[in-house]
Amino acid sequence: MVKHIYKRFAVPLWLLSIAMLLQSCVVSQYRVIETQWSESTSEYNESDRQDRAAQVSFWCWSDQGRLRIAVENPTDSVLFIDLHQCALMGEDRFFFYSSDTVDFPVYFSVTEPCNSSEWAKLPLVQETCERYLPIAPGKLVVFSKFHLQSALDQSLSGLEFYGESTLYGALNSPAKGAHRLVFQIGKHGQSQTLEHVFFVSARRKWIYKDPHKVYLPENRQYNYYLRSTTLHPAGTFVMLALISFSIHLGTRN
Repeated sequence: MVKHIYKRFAVPLWLLSIAMLLQSCVVSQYRVIETQWSESTSEYNESDRQDRAAQVSFWCWSDQGRLRIAVENPTDSVLFIDLHQCALMGEDRFFFYSSDTVDFPVYFSVTEPCNSSEWAKLPLVQETCERYLPIAPGKLVVFSKFHLQSALDQSLSGLEFYGESTLYGALNSPAKGAHRLVFQIGKHGQSQTLEHVFFVSARRKWIYKDPHKVYLPENRQYNYYLRSTTLHPAGTFVMLALISFSIHLGTRN
């Protein structure tokens, strides 16, 4: 009797086991894309020291490489960031901070420059769709809207499963971009523009562990990662072995 029941349900059980094994073997894989500014923040600000009306800092990680910009106003007047002209640029594409709708506002927070060592962790709890973002004298404003991934070509992912890490320099980088900041001193002051260039400096091989658990915070500030799903090699081997065994049991008699 038991043997008869087994023969009747052997195929359905076999199919069910395949479905369960497939699901258990599907894992996430990650490829970290590392970027690098062409100049460090200190070099960048030093080169504009004579005409500088704003101290600019850069940070770009946090959830797929979210770009965060910190701007300090060292003058005695209110500094206005012109969000209609600020942009994240990549591969001949412009991603402006401000738009005509309220669907994608700019998120920002204000802090004291003395707390600038912690500004990268500052929660961005305010939002604006206005053109100008004011910065009072002696204040530091952190604002964000885009991810690096939005500005860089998706072909960087190279969705192939295999492949070793590849390092690049500023001259042979497969993708480059820039951040443009436009501001003025006073509401009717003359506009000033600062552009800071970055490039992809490495494309790491695929890994199965979440990059947040691999990279220390100080080593992931200029990175973002690509995520896809695949069958784990070890799990695939076990799955094929079990499927073969199930087929053997189902057809033995």
